[in-house]
Amino acid sequence: ARLEQDGKLRSHSELLAMIDGIDSRKGCDVGGTRGYFLKGYGMLLNQALQSYAINFLVRRKFMPVQPPVLVRKSMMSKVAQLESFDEDLYKVVGGKEDMYLAATSEQPLCGLHGDQELPPSSLPILYCGHSTCFRK
Repeated sequence: ARLEQDGKLRSHSELLAMIDGIDSRKGCDVGGTRGYFLKGYGMLLNQALQSYAINFLVRRKFMPVQPPVLVRKSMMSKVAQLESFDEDLYKVVGGKEDMYLAATSEQPLCGLHGDQELPPSSLPILYCGHSTCFRK
């Protein structure tokens, strides 16, 4: 089908539907209310935007880092509000220590230097964190 150029501003969900780049119905069946399948050009566009953003920051001297998605409770307690753990974060139990799925890459990235005293001359340290983020 030919896309008419009517000058109308469209949302990202409309654009994805126009190129058959998303299946929200099946995504909700599988993953719940916020679930979706990006497919075809929708998936490729998502990957291209992520790559563009990372390359943009790398050109500005940021180091790309893909941190762990699981964070120990002892580390998470240093970077997130304890009273909202169970409300905001997904908890993983059954190991030696409770773990949490990272809600943002900044949480595990804090642990990268959490046990170090950094000299002022080494600052700022520029990281570009890239991870899957888990939020309730």
